Amino acid sequence: MHDVIIIGAGPAGLSTAFWCDDLRLDTLVLEHAEQVGGQLHRVYNPIENYLGLKARNGQELLEHFTKDVDSADFDLWTQVDIESVDLRARRISLRSGEDLQSIAIVIEPELDQENWECRARKSLSARE
Repeated sequence: MHDVIIIGAGPAGLSTAFWCDDLRLDTLVLEHAEQVGGQLHRVYNPIENYLGLKARNGQELLEHFTKDVDSADFDLWTQVDIESVDLRARRISLRSGEDLQSIAIVIEPELDQENWECRARKSLSARE
């Protein structure tokens, strides 16, 4: 059982994971992709307004985020396929058959590039 499970290792997910580390919470980050960073892999313009940080592009900001990932206390799993999320039970079932339990689940928003809307991961139901 984890204190916090974070779905998504983009900027919001990684920020949350580092904050949970500071609070000494047992934290697990689940990322579907092979690499962390989410949208930052598709940002080519300067970033001048991310919580006081400035970067030439998404790659530079990603380097800032990931430089401390290896020394962080949170666990980071990549290439994870989520089968279902039960928000009431605070349980996540993976396609591998593993069930994960936590006190809290944080879902990083995902940007739909075609519709420019933020939405939760497709595996979640709108209301539990």
